[in-house]
This record gives sequence, C-alpha cells and structure tokens, in this order.
Amino acid sequence: PSEGFSSLPASAANSARGWDTDCVFAALSSPLTRYRIMAYVTGVVLVILVCVAMPLKYLGDDDRMVAVVGTLHGWLYLFYVLATANLAYVRRWSLGRSLLVVVAGTIPFVVFFVEHRIVAETDATGPTQPGPGRQEESPEPQRPSVSETP
Repeated sequence: PSEGFSSLPASAANSARGWDTDCVFAALSSPLTRYRIMAYVTGVVLVILVCVAMPLKYLGDDDRMVAVVGTLHGWLYLFYVLATANLAYVRRWSLGRSLLVVVAGTIPFVVFFVEHRIVAETDATGPTQPGPGRQEESPEPQRPSVSETP
C-alpha cells in the first residue's frame, strides 16, 4: 500500500508536491513582497466592494454582500497598513509619504498605481536600505591602519 507523502520529511513532501517552502518563506520575508501582496489583495477587495457590493446594496436593496466584503476589506486594510508601515520603516520614508501610501488603500484603483510606482522606484534605487539604528554590513571588515612610529 502506498503511504503517499506522509512518510516523507516535510521538506521532501513539499518538494514532491511542487512547493518549495524555503523559497516561499524567503520571498515573504521581504517587506516589499509583503507590501505588494497586501496592496493587491486590499485593492481587489476594495474594487469588489465599490463596484459590486455597493451597487447591490443601493440598487438591489441587498446589503449582505457589503457586510461581508466591507468587513473583509477592513481587516485586510489593517494588514495593508502594517505592511506599509514596515516597508516605510525599512525604506526610511517620511511620515507624509507613508501616510499617502496608506491612504491609497482606501481609494479604488489608486493602490495599484502606487504599488507600481513603489516597485519601479525600488528597482531604480536598488536593494532595501537598512532602517534607523541599523548599520549596513560591509563586505570586508575594516582593518586598523598601522602608522609608523617616529
């Protein structure tokens, strides 16, 4: 009898299923990736709320979808704000810029344009810079210079 994947170690079972969990978790460890995921998910749910649920409520006298999708958007928006705050901290954004990105999650379709611009800026400026209080790791340790004695 076949035991399936249950007899394999977790990493081998995931690889056999076609999942590379190390790669997935490594990608999710990036503040930019977390922000992008939350921007897309929050934006899509907001568009559904505004373009589908709200017309059903006001034109069809059915507020059930607004109750479900509105609540979902509220919870997702909370995680969007946290992901934005984390990215703002790591990228050393000003408070004003951070607030503008947070507000973008409340306006239908705007979050997609803002996310695209942030990714384009990140691609242009290179990898994420360390946040306040953190030091960049230098590739080679600095050696003290030896001065000649008189």
